[in-house]
Amino acid sequence: MPILSGWMRIVLFLLVYLLLQMTIALLQPGLFLHFTCSFLLSLLLVGIFTVSIDQQKLSVLGFQSRGAASEAILGALTAISMLAIISLTMMAAHQLRYTGFHFAATSFFSSLVLMIMVALAEELVFRGYILRNLLRFMRPYVALLLSALVFAIFHAANPGASWLPMLNVFLAGCLLGIRYIFNRGLWFGICLHFCWNFLQGPVLGYAVSGLTLPSFCSAEFGNNTLLTGGEFGIEGSVITTATLILLVLLFARFTANKQVDL
Repeated sequence: MPILSGWMRIVLFLLVYLLLQMTIALLQPGLFLHFTCSFLLSLLLVGIFTVSIDQQKLSVLGFQSRGAASEAILGALTAISMLAIISLTMMAAHQLRYTGFHFAATSFFSSLVLMIMVALAEELVFRGYILRNLLRFMRPYVALLLSALVFAIFHAANPGASWLPMLNVFLAGCLLGIRYIFNRGLWFGICLHFCWNFLQGPVLGYAVSGLTLPSFCSAEFGNNTLLTGGEFGIEGSVITTATLILLVLLFARFTANKQVDL
């Protein structure tokens, strides 16, 4: 049996997680070291809480091998489809054009590792721990919405954040967790999260949640920040909003036909 009640576990976890993130930020390490520390501490925190506070095995987190390949492929294809729709729409609206290409191996592969760490850490924290615990005492879609809200709040301090980017991050949280509520697997969310971040930043040249990284493509954007997302990147675009709403509704309809394991 868990040591603490459901709400207390989640609140305590979030307080410790926030304290750790604030401590890392105050130390002001370089970008790669910052995300490496965040990744390692997130893994450690989720592991400690799952085993010691929840009194469960680490196998509950969602790394089961059954169906992993199909979930991972679906997640990757979802991210690629989203980026194709958004990019082509921006180009059609004359708000995006590519001016060149430049491959720097060191920065490219550093960004690759960084985005893997971000995807793994955030999916473990917000889906593997928070959503999993909410599902233990809430209806699935209520738990999904609440976990997505927490996910958005923790991105509110990013550069360029405003109501529209936060709405999109909330919708992204819904999309990232929507398959977890019936199969308890993280592979869809991890691969979607990784492909979305890596392709839009280090490959296509967009800001990733307000963070600018060296990229393979050099992109120029128009002046309509409602379409381009401005400083926050395409995650702050109304095109992304429409795309996310459509995908969330499609996946929700598909998920509704599945038996939710409570």
